[in-house]
Amino acid sequence: MLIPIFILTLVGDDDRRKPLVDFLEANTIPFELWNGVDGRSGLAERYEAMIDRDAARKALGRDMGNGEFACALSHHFIYREIIARDLAHALVLEDDAILGQEFLQFLEHGKKRDVDLLVLDHRRADVFRAGSLHFPSSYD
Repeated sequence: MLIPIFILTLVGDDDRRKPLVDFLEANTIPFELWNGVDGRSGLAERYEAMIDRDAARKALGRDMGNGEFACALSHHFIYREIIARDLAHALVLEDDAILGQEFLQFLEHGKKRDVDLLVLDHRRADVFRAGSLHFPSSYD
């Protein structure tokens, strides 16, 4: 059984996610599109009640933008869904993820790793690690 895959996207971002969707479909990998919180025009009041701008400023030493909060909230809602469905594992991909042969190998062999959270090839992300896990560049 394949790991459930959620693609975090925004309504109307069809062109942005097309290469990812095309890759997954070409490799017959099932996925679910997950429409995230859109913070490009500000945050709706219901989301403002869920964030703490002052705490974020203190933690980062700068203000977080609406898009950053929207992204964090979107991931929050996906993780809540994973828990609600009682999924043992799930994979969350940003809609601009670039996948290749290595990803197919990861799907085949990566599930043998027991980790709470695995961040794949992230850029400009704050990740607080208790330890690290290295996958070989080839699984042969």
